[in-house]
Amino acid sequence: MKNKRIILAAFALSVLILISCNLVTVLQPAPVVAANVTPIPATATPPDQPPQPILQATDPSPRVQVPSTPSLPAPTLGISDPTPTATITVCDQAQLVSEGNQPVGTVFHSGDAVVKTWQVMNSGSCTWTTDYKVVFDHGYDFVSTRSVNLVKPVVPGQTVNIILTFHAPDPQGNYASYWNLEDPNGTIFGVGPNGSVPLSIRINVQSGPGPMPTAMK
Repeated sequence: MKNKRIILAAFALSVLILISCNLVTVLQPAPVVAANVTPIPATATPPDQPPQPILQATDPSPRVQVPSTPSLPAPTLGISDPTPTATITVCDQAQLVSEGNQPVGTVFHSGDAVVKTWQVMNSGSCTWTTDYKVVFDHGYDFVSTRSVNLVKPVVPGQTVNIILTFHAPDPQGNYASYWNLEDPNGTIFGVGPNGSVPLSIRINVQSGPGPMPTAMK
């Protein structure tokens, strides 16, 4: 009887051990196999080349801060006032204002008294004194006196009447006579911008007596 109990106990223990082993097998997880995954072969290093060193990233060198240059405004062209040009004024200069009442080509008769008047302005910087005169230059000599002094002083900007009186010559025809101004030093000057134009007398003489022209006052 005692042996039978021992056999039954041994049998029961064997059954328990067998059941425990089966439980452990069932509870172990099955290995996971990735589907359709092709393993990537390791790249072999060529035997003739040394292995490439592994580059480690290092911090970049600090950049030097260059101070920015301030932008300059675009240059502009400055317009300066022109330098005033000094006005050159000639001492002795004259301007013809009028030919009087006997313009060029006035008709006279032989023996008529002719009173020729020029109205002239002193356009220079010097005053014409009574030592200034009008002098014969060339052409027909109507007047026996070759020079006539001014009768009064003429300041710059003022006008004066220069008068010559003579008789028309006897032969008929056209006559011309030219006169200039002369300062006390003997300098000759005429009218016009350059003082090179002389005063002129140009008349037409016809035969027979005619009316006497009147002088310009």
